[in-house]
Amino acid sequence: MALAILAILVGLASPSYLAARRQSELATTVNALVGALQAARTEAMRRGHPALLRPINAQDWRQGWLVFVDLDGDLRYTPELDAQVLTQSALEGPFAIRLSGTAADLLDPYLMFDVNGYSRTYGGGFSGTTFEITRTDLSGDLQLQQTRRVIVASTGRVRSCQPISRTDRDCRAAGG
Repeated sequence: MALAILAILVGLASPSYLAARRQSELATTVNALVGALQAARTEAMRRGHPALLRPINAQDWRQGWLVFVDLDGDLRYTPELDAQVLTQSALEGPFAIRLSGTAADLLDPYLMFDVNGYSRTYGGGFSGTTFEITRTDLSGDLQLQQTRRVIVASTGRVRSCQPISRTDRDCRAAGG
């Protein structure tokens, strides 16, 4: 009898455990990205040189990213000349990270902050960018519930939000 009750309790707890684990993985990923963006912005203002966030492996943000201060001004990471701020290793969990905005249009994606903390393009223009983090092991409403957006305004402000629909691009409907 005790084993039957235990089996029922474990059966009831499993879905909530899985949901909690998914939420935790998603929160960890979003917090790592927000932290990297804030570190890049802070270092650019502190050191008086642009700071960049780039994927470690070409366009695949899932493989991790690098934040560095571009001391030599070439917009590329040169270990001997630039100051590495932080490196994020490959993400754990089945996530896709997509960019939209100016930095996403390039074959060489990046996000750059200038010495005043503004998000800029290579050409010097202001740039807003949105990172969308989505679980690839879910679909439909479950996937939407496990989707977060990290929005970087051209002013450099970084915020994260949960969209309430696929068309809620800026999470405005959610009050974010």
